[in-house]
Formats: sequence, structure tokens, C-alpha cells
Amino acid sequence: MNESALLDALRSAMQKVPGQQGVTARDLKTKLGWGDDVTRRTLRELVEAGAVVCARERRMAIDGVMRVVPTYRLVAKAKGRK
Repeated sequence: MNESALLDALRSAMQKVPGQQGVTARDLKTKLGWGDDVTRRTLRELVEAGAVVCARERRMAIDGVMRVVPTYRLVAKAKGRK
């Protein structure tokens, strides 16, 4: 999968959910049908390339407790840049 196709797949998987700023690695893995290793490796490469940023968000855990989890979102391209 080339970088453009990868970013398109991530864009569709990263559709915003009301009240959330980004998506978790688990959300991406589920939406894209990827394994854990592929998801982690891809996110790491995109973060290092500056195409994705990682932030912390509070999310409800399965036990009903709010926890801080890493979430990812695409970086908006600046106008005039390719």
C-alpha cells in the first residue's frame, strides 16, 4: 500500500466521533482490519513523518472508569504545501 492509499484509508477510519478528538490504535485496527503489529508500525511511521499526531484523551473504559488513553489524528496540511 503506497503512502497516499494509506493516508486515504486512515482518513476514512479516522472520521470524527462527536466529543472525541482522535481515534485509538484499537479503533483503527478494528476499522481497517489490520493486526496489532501493522497498526503500531504504521502509526509510528506516520507520527515520525509528521502526518499524524498522538495526544491523550479521556475515554470510558470497560469497567466504567474514565482513563487517559493515547489517540491519533491526522495533521491538517498547510495551504500551498504538497
